Amino acid sequence: MTNNKRTCPYCGNDQCEAGYVDVGIGYQQCSPFYCEACGACEIGGYDDPVELTDKEKKTHWYEPGRSHLTCAPTFNGVPVGDHELAMDLYRIGLLDENN
Repeated sequence: MTNNKRTCPYCGNDQCEAGYVDVGIGYQQCSPFYCEACGACEIGGYDDPVELTDKEKKTHWYEPGRSHLTCAPTFNGVPVGDHELAMDLYRIGLLDENN
């Protein structure tokens, strides 16, 4: 597992984490960075196009309260960073529905 952390551009929390999976030759990010303190979320390259605020365009993070816009697996609108947990939630039907 990797120890990469990012700083939230909205509240300054420096402990934001993303999910990573071991791909054999290293680790690949598999979920966006998410701020547990305020709910901001990194915008992903595969997210559906939506109207972004000026700050979202500048920071490449969704504002707090808009993390549900990510295409990553979510539970109650919050990205699930652990891929094994995401699979467990999927199997029992608890992941949020995503278009």
